[in-house]
Amino acid sequence: MIYSHKPNLAEAQAALAKLLPHLPWPRLSEYMSSCGVALPKIFDDENLLFLEQPETLVGGLGPFIYRRLPTQWLAAYHHHRKRLARNAQLIRLLPHCLAGELAGHVEGHEYAPDELDEQTDGVVAGVILLSLRPLPGPLRTRLISLTKKHWFGSFLALQGVVFESDVTPMLGGVACDPRLTAALWKSNPDIAAPLVDMAMKKNDLWSATIALDQRLADQWLGRVCIFAERNPISAVSALVLQPGAPDHQKAMWAQRLKRSHPRLAYLAVRWARLTWPVGWEVLRDELREHCCQDRGQIFFHWHRDCEPERIDDVVREDDIAVLWQAELIHHCRNQGQELRRRMVQRLRDDADNREAVLTLQWLSRRGRLPD
Repeated sequence: MIYSHKPNLAEAQAALAKLLPHLPWPRLSEYMSSCGVALPKIFDDENLLFLEQPETLVGGLGPFIYRRLPTQWLAAYHHHRKRLARNAQLIRLLPHCLAGELAGHVEGHEYAPDELDEQTDGVVAGVILLSLRPLPGPLRTRLISLTKKHWFGSFLALQGVVFESDVTPMLGGVACDPRLTAALWKSNPDIAAPLVDMAMKKNDLWSATIALDQRLADQWLGRVCIFAERNPISAVSALVLQPGAPDHQKAMWAQRLKRSHPRLAYLAVRWARLTWPVGWEVLRDELREHCCQDRGQIFFHWHRDCEPERIDDVVREDDIAVLWQAELIHHCRNQGQELRRRMVQRLRDDADNREAVLTLQWLSRRGRLPD
């Protein structure tokens, strides 16, 4: 393969500098909800996250509604319930762990409560560890071992004080997620140093935050640009980091994205609009149809992040997945009249339609329209 455009490292580094303030770094709110406990602050930015599951409508459902849910809602409901379960577990375990820590200060014999068992979630263990920061002893040892059950739990533990013997097992989990790897390198480059070589072998934008700061950055960028014609993850990085590439080269990268998952095409447009000085609209127009065909997750994110000026119009369309239309309604503070009419018509056709019943209940609880 002959690559006609020589990659420009200075341009890539300048593009990354524009992008960094807008990247949604990992945060605790992705795994837990506010639960009345003072949670540690981790990358407290306000950049919009990519939602793996819709949250607005299922977050308003009652706790005993599982058996009445439409099948297509179950994944979102289980995702939400997992967050609530972590909240409940943290509220239950934190006083026990605090008592165990205080026993070490007052009575000289700190202990790990029996409640910290194998059912303890790794994220919850990481939150407790980072909140209490216990001295070396049974409590700390138990919490450290439990954080390894979840990648983000290990990430949380590495934000605090750790011994060298603790680091290596935790890095294994963090290394599986380029976003966590980049975040750890940003907050503590010394601890994340063993992960640099792995990041240099990956082609995504999160790995770029590490790779473009290394001695072999030019080689990394050259490989990414070559692979971009056949690898969609590389195509996203190349489009975002090389806004000055020839138009025919960028067109080839865009064509590769049109044959991949719409999520990657959406990410390319979302970030290119921040790094391209001019012309990003051409990329947006070329990839719009590919990104919006699912009428669900990517459709929502596209209009939230890439074409917010159209969101007030598309929220009224009647073929969007209901849970994602609820996200659009919530995001743009729409009253949801069109969704209400759509659900009323469904009930007229099928009086037992659970999706329509639950959606209308949610719209009524919002208090924006009369019942």
